[in-house]
Amino acid sequence: MGYDIHDPWNVQRIAPTAAQALGPLGRRFVFPSATEEQSRRLLLADAQRPFTPSPARAVRFRAINQAAVNFAIISHRQLYGSAMDGATSVPNAAKEYAKFRASTAGGGYDTLLITTAQLYDQFHYGERSWLAMRHFGLWLAAGAPNNANRYLLLLGKGIVPSEGGTGYRNGGERGLDLVPTSSRAVSDNMLTANFQADDFVPKLRTGRLTVTTPQQVMNYLGKLRTHEALGPEPWRKNVLHLVGGLSPAETADFRAVMDRNKARVERPLFGGSVSTETRLTPSGLPATINISSYLNAGISLMTYFGHGSNNTFALNFGAPSDPANNYNNQGKYPFFYLNGCAANHTFTSGYTIVEDWLFASQKGALGSLGEYGFSYPDQLEISIDTVYKLMFNNPQFYGKPITAIHAEAVRRLQNTTYFNNDIGVEQLLGTGWQGDPALALFAPALPDFVARLGVVVHHARSRRWSRKSFIQQFCAECGRIEPG
Repeated sequence: MGYDIHDPWNVQRIAPTAAQALGPLGRRFVFPSATEEQSRRLLLADAQRPFTPSPARAVRFRAINQAAVNFAIISHRQLYGSAMDGATSVPNAAKEYAKFRASTAGGGYDTLLITTAQLYDQFHYGERSWLAMRHFGLWLAAGAPNNANRYLLLLGKGIVPSEGGTGYRNGGERGLDLVPTSSRAVSDNMLTANFQADDFVPKLRTGRLTVTTPQQVMNYLGKLRTHEALGPEPWRKNVLHLVGGLSPAETADFRAVMDRNKARVERPLFGGSVSTETRLTPSGLPATINISSYLNAGISLMTYFGHGSNNTFALNFGAPSDPANNYNNQGKYPFFYLNGCAANHTFTSGYTIVEDWLFASQKGALGSLGEYGFSYPDQLEISIDTVYKLMFNNPQFYGKPITAIHAEAVRRLQNTTYFNNDIGVEQLLGTGWQGDPALALFAPALPDFVARLGVVVHHARSRRWSRKSFIQQFCAECGRIEPG
């Protein structure tokens, strides 16, 4: 028996007829709608050896309050195992994460923890596919379309479809492809974006942690709990910029972009302090930099602008797992904003630099915003300008989660000249957040001060005299800075 599968949504059965010219066993298949201008695809199946499906089994669908859930976690049974939480063993790492986000300390969210296997059954007829997650995400978002403060965490690694061809799709998860990905330039925001209508803004604020073990989940969760309990520490106003170029002219261009955004960090509302490290890469090879002096003292954000890949940057800042780097920043976990090709591409079978930073225990980083595929300086420059303005200077978005800020940047850029093309669309969809989707950069709502021991020198307006006063408390500003 033959089947016309040219249109997979309209498969046609083609009955064979005898083909005498081919002998007694010859068969002829005619496509009724075939034309000379268009070829067809024929699938042959032996009607005497039909495929016998496995016996039917009962599947219980999960009852979900579509409108109430505001923090959904899609994970995998592999991450439901036991792990160490400090000196204590917990039986289920994924559930510990959900419990934290449901707690008062974690935000008091209405959490939902569900596995990809459950979604395959409930939202894609039992077939293992990324589309099951998309159907679920769109369905969940439709439950409360006017509530922007809803989050989706993909808790588990996925493997980019181009790695190994269809091996992971047809051959199974292999302990790595736990929460599937979408495309060659991976886009988790595609799960809930209306991309068919050229709208690339996700309807749920989305983040991912490409964990493969329960212990990685607990390592990250331990850092998250510490971070969420922080107060207005002075170091949280510190920002580090790294710039790496391949030529003097390119390096100067990249540095100009970052200096422009340095001024945005230092202006209200954030009023931070920025340190910048710039290197000209020798002969196109990576230059190495050790950032321990900045990292260990405490920074809230590290932004990189330059060439890169998922394991190499033009200005290579290394990984916390290498003891030679002396990266020991317990309790002071920054966010990364990586502007370079594939800087955030963790969707491979190999371990990457970003994963090293995110899943290191009691050191490293807590999140990373960056491109999964190719990046281009023109689009990156516009993107970082937009994100920095929103994050540091815009009263409506100051203190909002990174995922909300990036979604707004996408909304503003998606119909503009530089992004109304294939390169621009890939830049918008292929940039994503590796980390908890509810995380926000330090942004105190009101001016604040921290008291320290010190000395104050008073100068009269006439500058004719000065007086030194010893006081028990000296105030260092670390809260919100108001204009004027």
